[in-house]
Amino acid sequence: MLHRTQLLLEPEQHEALIRMAQSEGRSISEIVRRLVQLEIERLDSERAQTRQRGLDAVRRIREIGIAAASRGAGTVDTSQEIDRMREERDQEIWEAVHDRS
Repeated sequence: MLHRTQLLLEPEQHEALIRMAQSEGRSISEIVRRLVQLEIERLDSERAQTRQRGLDAVRRIREIGIAAASRGAGTVDTSQEIDRMREERDQEIWEAVHDRS
């Protein structure tokens, strides 16, 4: 079941939707629904990737602790490892942002 929603668009957005609808032989509503679905899927994928990175980081920290304990190194300063991982992530974000420019 579809739900009626009212949107306010900038003139350029509306014109672009009209052109897309005409060129594809579809309604503006169909175009908007498709675009909304694509954005939902993109955000879901982004969230899943972020969650996976977090899980990977926890796994790496755990592996470092286990490796250090097996070498008899005692306790591991996990805060240093977390800081290193944060720096890596910051670098990834910086590169992603600047690659889009």
